[in-house]
Amino acid sequence: MGLLRPFMIAWLLCLDWAAGPVLHAGPPDDGQARAAEPVLRSIAEVLALPAADLDKGVRVRVRGVVVFIESFIVIQADGAGVWVRGHGPMRGAKNARLGDLVEVVGVVDRGAFAPTIAPTSIDIVSQGPLPAPVAADLGRLFRGSDNGVRAEVGGTFEAVVQGCREGHDSWNLVVDMAARKVVVRIAKSVLPNKPDHLVDARVKIVGVVASTRNSRGQFLAPQLWVARADDVTVLEPAPSSPFESPRVPIGQIAAYRPNPLARRRIQTEGVVTFHEPGGFCYLQEGLVGIRVDCPSAPPLSVGDVVRVAGFVDMSRSVAGLVEAIVEKTGSAAPPQPADITPEAIEKIFRDSHSSARIAAPTNYAGVLIRFPATLVERNRFGDGWMLSLSREGSRVVARLPAAAADATRIPLGSEVEVTGVARMEADLPTDFVPVGMYPEVRPVEIMLRSATDLRLVQAPSWWTPRRLGLALAGVGSVLAAALGWVWSLRRELAAQVDRVTHEIRSRREAEVEFDATLRERNRLAANLHDTVLQTLGGIRFQIDACRVAGRGTDEADAGEHFDVARRMIDHAAQEVRGSVWALRTMPMPGRSFTESLAAVIGQFEKRLGPAASGRIACRTTGSPVELPNFVAGNLLLVAQEAISNAIRHAAATAIDVDVAFAADGGLALMVRDDGRGFVPGTEAGPAQGHFGLQGMRERIERLGGTFTVETAPGAGTTVTAHVGDPAGVAAKPVAAEL
Repeated sequence: MGLLRPFMIAWLLCLDWAAGPVLHAGPPDDGQARAAEPVLRSIAEVLALPAADLDKGVRVRVRGVVVFIESFIVIQADGAGVWVRGHGPMRGAKNARLGDLVEVVGVVDRGAFAPTIAPTSIDIVSQGPLPAPVAADLGRLFRGSDNGVRAEVGGTFEAVVQGCREGHDSWNLVVDMAARKVVVRIAKSVLPNKPDHLVDARVKIVGVVASTRNSRGQFLAPQLWVARADDVTVLEPAPSSPFESPRVPIGQIAAYRPNPLARRRIQTEGVVTFHEPGGFCYLQEGLVGIRVDCPSAPPLSVGDVVRVAGFVDMSRSVAGLVEAIVEKTGSAAPPQPADITPEAIEKIFRDSHSSARIAAPTNYAGVLIRFPATLVERNRFGDGWMLSLSREGSRVVARLPAAAADATRIPLGSEVEVTGVARMEADLPTDFVPVGMYPEVRPVEIMLRSATDLRLVQAPSWWTPRRLGLALAGVGSVLAAALGWVWSLRRELAAQVDRVTHEIRSRREAEVEFDATLRERNRLAANLHDTVLQTLGGIRFQIDACRVAGRGTDEADAGEHFDVARRMIDHAAQEVRGSVWALRTMPMPGRSFTESLAAVIGQFEKRLGPAASGRIACRTTGSPVELPNFVAGNLLLVAQEAISNAIRHAAATAIDVDVAFAADGGLALMVRDDGRGFVPGTEAGPAQGHFGLQGMRERIERLGGTFTVETAPGAGTTVTAHVGDPAGVAAKPVAAEL
């Protein structure tokens, strides 16, 4: 039960709120429990509650006199008023009357501008008259003070009704109060007929102060809400006809007078130069123009002569007439436009300001003018068009009605002749205060009337900046595409060249390797032919001899042949071993060139046995350098072949091997023997199965070096091989077959 009690209370409160405020016809019953009701407060105290409390919603009880009744009521007490709002017509509100003293219980919040009360109950305490109105203070009135208070205007200062506009459920009077305007709202239930007779009348009005505000709750302007028809008193009635008002020429409106006219209607006359139906028109007389706000004017045409009766309006920088009545009196030729540019008009303004004299012959405000320009931009604006015109480096804005759509077909960039009304009556803010004697005026705008006001003089060149830009962009795109294509072709060509070069190099290297391999095979074949085959032939001969000797039972002779065959077999094995040793890869791993050369000489000495000790001598001069493997290997093979030839063919008893390292990085290898020598050109070559000298020469030439042979019969043989910088040799594409 304890848990349900809060929910039951909340439910009852919701029902009480949904039922709306309860209006009691008499005072509260003393027997009723009042313990739940809040303490009685004054209206001024409620209005002074902190905003933080108002945001939370404070339950209050106040008393006040009803000064306004509609779908809500306004109560006032001790010079303060508060709005008590309802949802639709309040239930039982017909029992309350103006002047009743009521007690209101409800929740107060911040409202839309001033605090308001959402009532839960309204009790009538007593009945009486309305409180006397307070004289309105314009300073407080136009700052949003005295909201909800019954006030009087027009008693201590002049108040003139300048217009009457119909709202949804009220009549809205525009009342001028000492050059400041206030909207006075009268419900149609209070005043059924439109009060046109009040326009141009000097009045005294009593009403409840209200406010116009924005969505942030900021004050914009005051209003007065009239509760009774008797609260509007005419102090000086309007003339029987609007055109009984004083007549003032257009050029004299708002001009200096020793005795100024009252802020009542005036009338003037002029020729229509521009008309926007349901809005305004421009009148011109000579070189003076004026804007007339006339929403109810009949259809007007350019050239109509009209007289107008309206109120002088200075809310713009150039005087005009508002709430005007227009009457057509005749027709005339439209005024000829003045040939003057907007820049010249602005100069007239500047000169007038600097000289402190009236512009002469006129300032051209509201006057029909004509000037040349260039159409540079066109934008939709409301129900019309906004045109941007270029004039000698400056821009001029022109407004074109939606009906003049034909003018929008003129191409941008065209030279045009512009005819229109010069508009300079800039809208000034309500709190505008001029700092100097002459307030600044915004640049001239041109009001165009029809498509004929924008006459094409010269169409733009086909090569407009936009088209030129597009053409350049297109050419740039094609050029970029061409450059990209060329770049792609170059990349493809470079790739193809690389592939072809690689293939040619590979084929050349394969061919060189094949030739070298073929030469080595031929040399090996020759070596085997000269040594192993001949030895094997001798062995075959000795074996045949043994067989013949065996038939004759000559054992000694057969034994001798077998000994010869055994020795020949040993010699053949030694020859095969030598050929295999000659095929081994040089140099030996982990050794320098000189160390590998010494190892090669050691192999020869080992093969020849102790008898050959001292026959081969090796000498090195210069500073040794590290050689690439294939350079060192080829030089070792050349040295090996030269030593082998000296031993096998020259019957040499002494062989000298000299290695000279040059300062420029070159190397010279010389093998000299004291053998039998030969006549150059008579040596056996590849045709005879001998490849030694030819193989050595080809090896050195592949290294980019030189190979020479010096010999003569009986004078020995000297073989010299010279190569350049080994590093440079290493960079060349030489097949390193060893």
